[in-house]
Amino acid sequence: MEIRKQQEASDMELLILNKSFELLENFQIKLVLSNSLELNILERAEQELVQFLRKKLQNGKIKLLPEIKEQEAKDKLYTDRDKFQFMVEKNPELQKLKDRLGLDFEF
Repeated sequence: MEIRKQQEASDMELLILNKSFELLENFQIKLVLSNSLELNILERAEQELVQFLRKKLQNGKIKLLPEIKEQEAKDKLYTDRDKFQFMVEKNPELQKLKDRLGLDFEF
């Protein structure tokens, strides 16, 4: 990755290069991606990346195997009440402070 930074790789390429990977049998590298956008970015740089790895590692059999593994969607905090409840779960003292100061948020 450091070599790609020196070669002025785009931020998107560097994002892909920071992804987790797994070395498989027969010189295959499984690259775990989060979505199809990352797959598109990889596809644009894949040929150059594979050629670089083959040359650097002196192995013409290296192959990239991209795999999309969607991450679980997290609940979004839209309302002030949701945000406050989330913070209270992290630090229950906030509820005591709110009560002691007599604060009332617009719920």
